[in-house]
Amino acid sequence: MVIEKIIIKNFKCFEGSFELNLDDGINIIVGNNEAGKSTILDAIHLALTGWINGRYISNELSEYLFNRNKVVEYLSSLDGGSPIEPPEILIEIYIKSEEMPSFKGNGNSLNNDTYGFLFKIEFDENYKDEYT
Repeated sequence: MVIEKIIIKNFKCFEGSFELNLDDGINIIVGNNEAGKSTILDAIHLALTGWINGRYISNELSEYLFNRNKVVEYLSSLDGGSPIEPPEILIEIYIKSEEMPSFKGNGNSLNNDTYGFLFKIEFDENYKDEYT
């Protein structure tokens, strides 16, 4: 299995959508401190395993996983009386593989019929009444 593309949305330092295309073989990620190099690896690990910081995500879920600007924007909208949708985190991993048909589909943000999987943290509409 080879990862060919990663899409990260609102995870840690990534505000909005970030897309990284990878080549077969070795890829080298270079950047300044705090540019997001480790966050890319954290996102891949989280999407593959459901674990972050050595614990299952349900035990580590906090506002610090979300992009800070998106959290501030959301909280400001609550204070201003015009609430926007709560922020969400999206991590998509696209893979090169024809050997795993169960990973093929078009339920991704690109609407492509391709191989991969999606990890998402979003507001659960089942709790809308309690939230309101």
